[in-house]
Amino acid sequence: MPRTGKPETDAGAGSRLSRLLFKNLINGALHVAVIRNRRGVITDFIILNINKAWERIAGRTRRQVLGKRMRSVFPGMDKTLFEFAAEVPANGRGKKCEYHSLMFGKWFQVSLFSPAADECVFIFADTTAVRQSEERRVRDEKAFRAILNATAETAMLVDKKGAILIANRTASDRLKKEQQRIDRQ
Repeated sequence: MPRTGKPETDAGAGSRLSRLLFKNLINGALHVAVIRNRRGVITDFIILNINKAWERIAGRTRRQVLGKRMRSVFPGMDKTLFEFAAEVPANGRGKKCEYHSLMFGKWFQVSLFSPAADECVFIFADTTAVRQSEERRVRDEKAFRAILNATAETAMLVDKKGAILIANRTASDRLKKEQQRIDRQ
């Protein structure tokens, strides 16, 4: 909004805002135009614009990619991601997916939308660290439970109120026997 507190009415203000948003996104942004064959099938994309975050993710500069076909810039582009992306300008509805890029060795949350006919914008959020952290947590939890269950002694983790959070097999077996004894009384 301008300083008057009234909404922008100038048509150029919206495009200026769009340019600023695109430029300053913390996630990678890639704006492309569709290339179709004679039958109208999407066969490739021409790169129209990228932001600095995308340059960092892809390791390629504006000069290297603007005006180029995606398949020439990324000859190893995953067919699944290409087909997924091709659906967006075809039907005009945005889509989201999680994608593992073998080319970059990273996980991405990808959001796609079509700002105009035969155009598509990709927003890439690198989720590799989050994904690896979750995988480590699951692996560590499995190792912890394996060690806990290998212990012959009763082992339990309880909270401040005495509720059992984790119990090994020995503790579970003893607790079941105790519950059965109580139930018989």
